[in-house]
Amino acid sequence: DTFIARTMQGAEDWLECNHTQEKFFLCVDTFDSHEPWDSPQHCVGMCDPGYSGEVINDPEYGCCDYLTPEEIKHARSLYAGEVTLVDTWVGYFLKKVKDLGLYENTAVIFKSDHRHYIGNHGRIGKSGMGSDEDWPYYEQVFHTALMGYVPGSRMAGKWTKFRIQPVDFMQMILDLAGLKDPNGLDGISVAPVLPGARTRQRRKVAVTSATLSTREDQRVCSSITDGNWTLHYRGPDWPVELYELRTDPSQKRNRTVAELLQGAYLNVLIDAGTSEEKLCLRTTLPKG
Repeated sequence: DTFIARTMQGAEDWLECNHTQEKFFLCVDTFDSHEPWDSPQHCVGMCDPGYSGEVINDPEYGCCDYLTPEEIKHARSLYAGEVTLVDTWVGYFLKKVKDLGLYENTAVIFKSDHRHYIGNHGRIGKSGMGSDEDWPYYEQVFHTALMGYVPGSRMAGKWTKFRIQPVDFMQMILDLAGLKDPNGLDGISVAPVLPGARTRQRRKVAVTSATLSTREDQRVCSSITDGNWTLHYRGPDWPVELYELRTDPSQKRNRTVAELLQGAYLNVLIDAGTSEEKLCLRTTLPKG
């Protein structure tokens, strides 16, 4: 009777009724692995057996200094249990796809929207959601899952470093379906990459950000990555953080040279039609 179980059972029922249609599109959205992390105990126990303290399954967002190391460890086990539950029920759904013979002519895409700090960088919650506000989007939050299957693909079991943003998902689905893009879309389709083809369209950077502010006194962090470096930038009046991902994947050692990433970020904002009122607060790096 969990969110993920009921959702995937409903999706399986839908496939049973519609799999013989010549064309169909099914989007399945499940709330899990969101809080509260309340998966069955057999999912939790394998990560932190024997724990007898307070169960932190819906923690208050903010600095995690109100939790003991043991509580943080158990909170991670609760999250891992929730992810295990999701894996299990997605597996049942994919078995239904296989049993109905849909892998012969159907593309299947799996993606997540964000991850979660559980003691990482002294925080618990999602970026920008704490009482101190304005958290950077470190790897633990913005580097999300995206997996795809396309019939006849030569990419089976392979990893690609193609950078993709949420705005690209619609473009990808339209491309896979052979439909013409409507005017006004800013996405870049990753569909050619899934079957193993090459594409000249590539993003120089991926940007993760909250809504930009027009107030000079309000900090809003944007995180910009080219896959090798990540810049956390708030405007010319606030300190920046720059990390080399190859040598510092946890983003704990700060660097100070960021002109190229900041310039690429500005180009993304301009291409997206960002208003001048917002652009003027994000055009330069802080001095010094």
